[in-house]
Amino acid sequence: MQLCPRSRKKPAIDSPATDIRIWQTAFETSPVAQLAIDSNRCLILANAKANTLFGLTLNDLGSSLQSLQLWQLPGLCQSFEKVNRDRNPATLENVGWKTANDTTYFNISITPVFNADTQLICLTEVSPPRTNVL
Repeated sequence: MQLCPRSRKKPAIDSPATDIRIWQTAFETSPVAQLAIDSNRCLILANAKANTLFGLTLNDLGSSLQSLQLWQLPGLCQSFEKVNRDRNPATLENVGWKTANDTTYFNISITPVFNADTQLICLTEVSPPRTNVL
């Protein structure tokens, strides 16, 4: 990615390291919970919103999704299988997640992304929840 205003002759950003920092910052500070999950269903990245929403810590990186509470979201397992099989995005709408005090609803988008070695990584976005008190 290069930011290149029309009034400048030289690119405003020309370093690959700067490009990476911009994307990392955008991922980490997004108001939408975002997670990156590898093809073995292990958590490889989570932004601040996802950490707060799902109670994730640095110790959870590398963990199997089955061992994390976010795996309890209805339909998530089947959607990951579908994305892995078809290599197409999947969307879940109005997914209800019951806690002790209320039910929280999410819209979840799972997008297949491939790294430099063409290994599948699923980027998952969870929309800001709408909470209904029981």
